[in-house]
Amino acid sequence: TAAFYKKVWWRSGENGGWIPNFATETGFVFPTEKGTAGLDFEGAGIFSWYLEKLTCHLTLGGGTKREAFEHNTQGLFIYGIILDVPLPQYIKLHLVSEYSGEKVENAILDHQLLGGVVWEGPLGIDYDIAGFAGLNSESVDLGATVGITFFIGKKRGGKT
Repeated sequence: TAAFYKKVWWRSGENGGWIPNFATETGFVFPTEKGTAGLDFEGAGIFSWYLEKLTCHLTLGGGTKREAFEHNTQGLFIYGIILDVPLPQYIKLHLVSEYSGEKVENAILDHQLLGGVVWEGPLGIDYDIAGFAGLNSESVDLGATVGITFFIGKKRGGKT
């Protein structure tokens, strides 16, 4: 469980193209997973390309990670590539896939693949659901995630 604030700093315009948009996302991760304790922090820079029928996001960031029953905080490196494809016949539905990784100090790199859908709901709220699978022994075998995104003051898709 987490709460994040995303701020779009640069928009390349409504036509999209090869000049990326830039945003930051910062927030807190609450200790709800097995083996975690204490409040952790994560922050990332997000470069986004809004192409004609595809959106691509590249994320790079870091944070903190605390293990249960240990009193030390370790650094965390995170990255990911996200592809978002709107379905033409269902204008408010998107297919989303993500390859991501994270590395905690002195641990093996954790790789994951995610696949799911995003629904652009009413009142500036998006809903998402996805399943994910780990790609190595350090990763979670299988899991699911759900999310809610509130848009305040701006339209979706990085356009004003």
